Amino acid sequence: KKLGLVYCYNRESYLQLARCEDVWSSLDRSGEGEVVPRPAAYFFLTGLRSSHSGVFHPDTVGPKDGLVVYKIVFLSHESAYNSGCHNACAELYTKSFAADEQGRLNHHRHDGLGCECVTSYDSLRVVGVVDRAETKEDFQGIFSADILPGAVFSDEVYLQTQHRCAAAIAAVKLDTGACRLVTRSQDRSHFLIGAGQGKLVVATSAPGSPPKAKLYATAGGMWREVAGQSPSFEASVPEGGCSVTVREHEGNFDSILIRPAGAAAGAAKDAVILIPHGGPHSAHSSQWVLYQEFLVSLGYSLLLVNYRGSVGYGNEALLSLPGRVGDQDVRDCVEALDACLEAEDGLGRACVMGGSHGGFLTLHLLGQHRSKFECGVVRNPVTSIAGMVSATDIPEWCYCEALGAGTRPRCFGPTAEDLDRMLRCSPIAHASEVEAPTLWLLGQEDRRVRPLAAMDYIAALKAKGLPLKTIVFPKDSHPLSSPQTEFESFINVAWWLGRHLGKQK
Repeated sequence: KKLGLVYCYNRESYLQLARCEDVWSSLDRSGEGEVVPRPAAYFFLTGLRSSHSGVFHPDTVGPKDGLVVYKIVFLSHESAYNSGCHNACAELYTKSFAADEQGRLNHHRHDGLGCECVTSYDSLRVVGVVDRAETKEDFQGIFSADILPGAVFSDEVYLQTQHRCAAAIAAVKLDTGACRLVTRSQDRSHFLIGAGQGKLVVATSAPGSPPKAKLYATAGGMWREVAGQSPSFEASVPEGGCSVTVREHEGNFDSILIRPAGAAAGAAKDAVILIPHGGPHSAHSSQWVLYQEFLVSLGYSLLLVNYRGSVGYGNEALLSLPGRVGDQDVRDCVEALDACLEAEDGLGRACVMGGSHGGFLTLHLLGQHRSKFECGVVRNPVTSIAGMVSATDIPEWCYCEALGAGTRPRCFGPTAEDLDRMLRCSPIAHASEVEAPTLWLLGQEDRRVRPLAAMDYIAALKAKGLPLKTIVFPKDSHPLSSPQTEFESFINVAWWLGRHLGKQK
C-alpha cells in the first residue's frame, strides 16, 4: 500500500529539494540519442523520521566564497511517529543548505538510502513538544499540519494551531523559540488562510457568527488589523441565533455548549445532542459549522466534548488516551453531559451523534449508559477494532489506540491476545445492552472503516427488534462530505431527531 499523510502524521515523511529547471529537464540527452536520467529532486535529510511542510526562509546569507546559504523552516511530527498517535504534538525546525550563485546544489550519494541527498547543515529545533503547559492560558503546543509560505518572516513565523476549544494563531520567534498566542478567545476561532507581503489573512467565526476575513499587518512584531483593506461581504445567514458556554472539567478537558438564542430561542427544545469528535486525536472548535447551525435552528442544544486525548491540551493529555479508548473517553463524555444537565435549565433529555471515532463513542455510550440517551446517530462508526484491523488503510491506528502508544502492527498480523483486547474495548462488546433507536449513515466506498463491519452490529440490533434505519451512500467514502450526501444526511438526521426527540416532555 502507498499510505499518505492525510490525517496520519505518524507515518514517515521526508523533504526533497529541486531546482525548477531540473524538474522540467530531468532527462539529459547525450551521444547519439542516448537518454541519461538524472534526479529532478534530491532528498533533504534532516535526521528525523518525520519532516514535512518545508518553507523557504525569506533571508539568505551570501554570496560568500561563491556560495549562497538558504534556510528551510519545517514541521516534524516525531512524537506522532514514535507513539503511533496520528496527530500528536508537532515540533518546529530549521535547516540550512548551500548552493552556488547559479543555484546548483551540492549533493552526494547516500549509500544507506541509495539516493542522492543535498549536502546540508544540522537541523535546529526551534519549538519542541509541549507535554503540559503551566496554565490553561499558556501555549499548549503546535497542533498544525502545515506552514503557509508567506507566514515565515525574518525573525518569526505565524502558525494556526489548536488551543483548547478554539483554533488560534500563534507567533514563534525563530531565534529563541519563544511562542505567543496572538488570539486567545475560547468562544470563537481564528483560521490562517493566506499570507504574504508582511500581512496575514485570517478568517474568524463563532457558533452563530459566519466566517469573516480580515487583513492583519505584523510589522515589528505587532499584530494589528489593516483598516479599510479587509475583504467585506454580506453574510447570507442571520447572526446571534445561539449562545455559547465553554465549560472546563477536571482532568484537563473541556466542553462547548451551544444553545438556541435570539430568533431561534422560541423553537428551543428540552433536548441536548452530545457530539463527541472523531480522530480521536482531533478537537471541536468554537466556530461556525453548517450542520451545527442547522441543528440549532431546529431548536436543539449541542454539547461538543473535547475529551482527554483531544489536540490542543498538550501532548501528555493526548497520550493518555491510547490503550484506554472505550473507557476514558466514554467517562469524559458522561461527565460533560452530567455537568451540562445539572447546570442548565430547560434541558432534560439527550441524544448522541458522532462519526468515525465519534461514532465509536456514540455506540459505546448507547451501550454502556443506555438510560441516558433516547436515540443515536452514527456516521461510518468504528464498531469493532478487531474486525477493522485487517481491512483498514490505517492498521497502525488499531494497534495504537486499542493496545497503547508505541504499539506497532505485527509483521504477521495481530495475535489472539491482541484481537481479544481490541474486541473488549470495542462498542460491539456492549451491543446487547443498547435499547435506543439508531440511525446509520454509511459510505459504500469507505476504505478507512469499511461499511461491512457495521452490518454485524446492525444485525445484532435488528435481532433485538430495535428501531433503526440504515442509509448507504454508494459513491461516498469516510467523510460523507460530498454536497449531495451531506444534504441527504442531515435531512435524515432532522427527520430521525424529530421522530424520537421532537416532542417535549
